[in-house]
Amino acid sequence: MTPSRPQTGEFVWQPNLGDPEPGYNEWFAQQVKEALTDPGPAIPREEAVHLARTALRNIK
Repeated sequence: MTPSRPQTGEFVWQPNLGDPEPGYNEWFAQQVKEALTDPGPAIPREEAVHLARTALRNIK
């Protein structure tokens, strides 16, 4: 897995996993759009890290 940086300055991740499932890029773009336009309060970084770590621990 190698990140690359095109000349445009935009970061692109290229994990060599093949093509994404059909519709994935559209779904992902919609999720980003919704997150950026969400008028709700932001979660503090510390709380977000705690929630992520808790979720990861519960996967096992």
